[in-house]
Amino acid sequence: MWLSNIGFTRVDSFKAFELSKFKGLKTGIRITKLKSENMKTLKLSESVYQFHIYIAPINLSFNTYLIVDKETFLIQTGDRMQTQMLLPVIKEVLGEQPLDYVFISHFESDECGGYKILEQQYPNLRPLCSEVTARQLRGFGISDNAIIQSPDSTFQSNNLDFKFIPYPVQMHNWMGLILFDKTHSILFSSDVYLQRGEVKDNMVISDLQSQLEALNNDPFLSSELKIGLQKSFSELPISIIAPGHGACIKCL
Repeated sequence: MWLSNIGFTRVDSFKAFELSKFKGLKTGIRITKLKSENMKTLKLSESVYQFHIYIAPINLSFNTYLIVDKETFLIQTGDRMQTQMLLPVIKEVLGEQPLDYVFISHFESDECGGYKILEQQYPNLRPLCSEVTARQLRGFGISDNAIIQSPDSTFQSNNLDFKFIPYPVQMHNWMGLILFDKTHSILFSSDVYLQRGEVKDNMVISDLQSQLEALNNDPFLSSELKIGLQKSFSELPISIIAPGHGACIKCL
């Protein structure tokens, strides 16, 4: 099985959602208040959690991931509304343990919009991101203590062991990053492998070669970027692809 609908029609409806929230524009989309009980939790491994919410008016799901070990690591915050819903779930999982880091793939509301909410609860929290994302976080008054990661760099701390893959993000072509967790062999792919619609099964089965070929169908990736990502992904021992939107993909 391979996923053929990655990325299609994302920009118009998703950006309409962002504009309707942040600029008060009338788009004909009504966003209902999200509640924590609407969020689904899936354990990808003993120490890796996925938190999943589906927003019907825009027909798109959002995933946030949490790694719990000697140190704790969140992959993207969700926007402010999603983070407010997510926070009690994170507190329940972590208990007395603090949240240490958050990975921000690129500067977008669903990637880092809720950072300040988390920082209020966990004042020692630090973001990991690219240099351009760090400048944006600082310029918008979100954070000035980012740990900057360059393309193809690694980050190791206690049991955390990550590799960062360059990802020039669509629309503005800002340099973003994709995260590979070496410990759990999970590729946190951000908007790559995005799937629209409501998720019926949070984990689907495929193989890596099919998923490499599926990148050719993504209309938001340039030919050069597709080739670069295919090469980078093919060199990694990926067992699970964990996208920011849609079902996770177990690669057999």
